[in-house]
Amino acid sequence: MADSLSEMQELRKSLELQENREALDNYTIESCLNQLYENEPLDRELTLERLRVLRNCVANTKQNADLILTNLLTENHLDHVIQKYINNEDCLFLRIFAQLLANILCQKVNISHDQIDILRDTLKSASYTISDDRTANFVSFSLFSLMEKCKEEDLEKFSAFISFWNKNCHNSECEFHLLCLKHFVVKHSLPKLDVVDRHVLYPVIKDLELCDQFDEGNIDVIISDFTRLTDFVFKTQHTNMDDMKPVETITLLDIIIVLSKSEGKRSILQKNKSLMINTLYLLRMIHELGKLGKEESVKPISKLSELANLKDNQQLEDDPIFGLKVKLIQLIVNLVWEHPENQNLVGEHSGFQLLLDCSQVDARNPFITQWVVMSVKALCQGNPENQAILAGLRREGVADSALWKELGIQLDPNDDKIKVASSK
Repeated sequence: MADSLSEMQELRKSLELQENREALDNYTIESCLNQLYENEPLDRELTLERLRVLRNCVANTKQNADLILTNLLTENHLDHVIQKYINNEDCLFLRIFAQLLANILCQKVNISHDQIDILRDTLKSASYTISDDRTANFVSFSLFSLMEKCKEEDLEKFSAFISFWNKNCHNSECEFHLLCLKHFVVKHSLPKLDVVDRHVLYPVIKDLELCDQFDEGNIDVIISDFTRLTDFVFKTQHTNMDDMKPVETITLLDIIIVLSKSEGKRSILQKNKSLMINTLYLLRMIHELGKLGKEESVKPISKLSELANLKDNQQLEDDPIFGLKVKLIQLIVNLVWEHPENQNLVGEHSGFQLLLDCSQVDARNPFITQWVVMSVKALCQGNPENQAILAGLRREGVADSALWKELGIQLDPNDDKIKVASSK
């Protein structure tokens, strides 16, 4: 057994070779571990070298990994070591130990489900106090390996780490936090989580484009969370933007729009009438507030002079409300697409009048005119009832002639019927 610092350094370097790792005797490994468990004041450099020896000796060497894991899980050694290093101001001790643990757990080590519970709970207590980015990333490496090894029904227990992963996923060392979040979202069912945890996960779902992994149960809970957030539009008293949680609402809206582009998932969305109605009435509320000029963030910018007066165009685009009306119209298009019931629902709730009134150019909502064109065509496609509504609006002079021309809508003077150009 190497005792001096120089001997330990030489041993650590020799373990870079696989043959030396496999030949390392159990006595040397156990002696290094026993030194870690002692409560005497730390010899910094010698202790760090012992940790590095242990870290190196388990690399791709299952026999050593099994030996160390069994030892750590005996007599509460694991918790003792972690608490000792957490309380040490030098983060290097805990970082190397976390790397050792990650190197062990990424292998097919012998581990029971009860031991997985012990490791998870120990790492949970440690996660509250970790401030070093690299250490946190190694902890998530271990958690990722534990999730892969645990029973499917036990995956829910890892929801306690959602805030930890989310807090650290924008750090310089973040790849395993993101992997954990992705694994948890893909393998776990959203309805089993509480609403707070779901809203933590939704930005991850959006950014990592995980929507294609979702079944009907997950889609239904996303719809439910969106409609719950937007039910405020039906309040009897006057509503305003203070009633809306823009970041959460728009994150969910973005997810639902992505889902609506998939034919199979769109059919699930189209069945939910609350989603259709809430989307339409949210658009109506935002549009009316903009017209009244009471909410600067949704007030249309239709003149170049108004755009020129803005101090910072980038600030306009960074506003979470930017493009909201366009997104809502885009979702309306997808929800009514080849769906007569939803087409009629929009027509019955004065949707044509609202959409036509949204058609003016607006720097806050790029391409809004084009999306209005698309929405009107989607509402009229194969729908005589909606075409009749539109014909009545045309006769009444709703919107100017230039817009009707752009929409490809003509009123036949012979039979007084509306003609809508087919979508290309």
